[in-house]
Amino acid sequence: MGMNQAIDITPEQRETIISLLSTHLPKTEAWAYGSRVRWSSRPESDLGVVVFAKPEQARSVSDLREAFEGSNLPFRVDLSVWDEVPEGFRGEIEREHVVFDGATTQYASKSDWLETSFADLLTKKVRNGVYKSKRFHGRGAKIVNMGELFAYPRLADVPMRRVELTQAEKRRFSVKRGDLLFARRSLVAEGAGKCSVVLEVPEPTGFESSIIRARPDPARANSLFLYYYFNSPSGLHGLYSIRRQVAVAGITGTDLAGLHLRVPPLAQQRQIAHILGTLDDKIELNRRMNETLEAMAQAIFKDWFVDFGPTRAKMDGRDVRLPKRIADLFPESLVESELGSIPDGWKVSEIGKEVHVVGGATPSTKEQVYWNGGEHHWATPKDLSKLRSPVLLETGRKITDAGVNKISSGLLPIGTVLLSSRAPIGYLAIAEVQTAINQGFIAMVCERRLSNLFVLFWCYENLNYIRDISGGSTFAEISKRIFRPIFIIVPPKQVLASYEDLVRPLYNRIVANAREAMAMAEIRDLLLPKLISGEIRLRKVENLEGKACTG
Repeated sequence: MGMNQAIDITPEQRETIISLLSTHLPKTEAWAYGSRVRWSSRPESDLGVVVFAKPEQARSVSDLREAFEGSNLPFRVDLSVWDEVPEGFRGEIEREHVVFDGATTQYASKSDWLETSFADLLTKKVRNGVYKSKRFHGRGAKIVNMGELFAYPRLADVPMRRVELTQAEKRRFSVKRGDLLFARRSLVAEGAGKCSVVLEVPEPTGFESSIIRARPDPARANSLFLYYYFNSPSGLHGLYSIRRQVAVAGITGTDLAGLHLRVPPLAQQRQIAHILGTLDDKIELNRRMNETLEAMAQAIFKDWFVDFGPTRAKMDGRDVRLPKRIADLFPESLVESELGSIPDGWKVSEIGKEVHVVGGATPSTKEQVYWNGGEHHWATPKDLSKLRSPVLLETGRKITDAGVNKISSGLLPIGTVLLSSRAPIGYLAIAEVQTAINQGFIAMVCERRLSNLFVLFWCYENLNYIRDISGGSTFAEISKRIFRPIFIIVPPKQVLASYEDLVRPLYNRIVANAREAMAMAEIRDLLLPKLISGEIRLRKVENLEGKACTG
């Protein structure tokens, strides 16, 4: 929740609370939480308040409780000290809270930051993970491997391999909420030292031998802050300084523990982590929403155009479970075709006859006239490999007019379906920007009977077949010559129009979510180095973060 959002209290009540906080606990951070933050309260509901007081402030906390009880507030203030809040409840408060502006009258200056070793911020020594031979794989506890570490920087409940561990191994090589996990080695130099933070562990989980575990001490360091630190320029520079290149790039636990870093006071660490974490939470929410929307669209495609569910339901005398105007569009029988049984009246065509299939090229990278000052998007399969949704909004490189002129397909229009055709085959996206492409694509411009959404989900359903018929002596590749004759079913235009009416709104929501996530990521990446280094004072950032999360 944004740090400036309102609480379900009057301005006068807020002024009373801030006045009491400032009187009894000056310079101490205070958060509101509970039903009055969620705006689900009743007039008599308590207001939850947590303060980040130190043990020596116990008397002041007691005096503040008495002051709240003796105030004219028409509700009870449930006052807690953060260090006394049960760990299982802290996550809920961190997700939904509002900071009392004005209660903290001063913020730590950079002179208050502590220079320390990473080891001094941990409760235990760093530990390498467990190695188990293949005969122990496939059963037992979940185990974090390098795949999860790189795919999920903020690790939660995700699919993992399972490995049989002894009770002793479970104790020594477990992960829990707040642990930091580092890649010990990587074939890619910059991958060594990659840091992930554990956000959720719903069941016993271990970590493999290619990973180093560090367990921050919550009394001295905020895990999420340290995660962002090790993904900032300062942290990455520190990791680079200990990276060793032998057969592969790697780091050691000893060198990691010995790294020196400057960190702000704990309360400020929590605030920085909250600001950046709020942005990442929104990005993750959008990603999950898009997964659901995409699955819905693909399920409709599969039912109508692969399983022929409505037609088979009519043949079996079952309810089609569609509005009558749509159900009436589907025939009541199947007929034989080159692709086997298909609905009566539907046609079989070739993909190359239904869409305009083109490829791309790479203008000479030695000729700067093609690249310097480029303003046109130029896509490679690597751009698609990073996507969480099948929507291309940005590319890693731009190309000039002269460069575009060296590519026979030129600038492809918005809405073009892109399929990576080599190393590997199968990355898919719809271009939401005009883009040129390199030679690693089959691009489909959908200007005839079939929409780009129909073609996109047709590609998903036929990826295994496309890979099976691919050639290539060094690596698999599907050529335009082999791709164009692939058979495709073409339903009547009324059926296609009904599918478009159902699925296009889902896709438009996916695009909007992807654009919003990209904007959030840009804000996060802008704030991250400035917050971690102390270049931006928190008071300024709260306003920016509030706008980012509500805009």
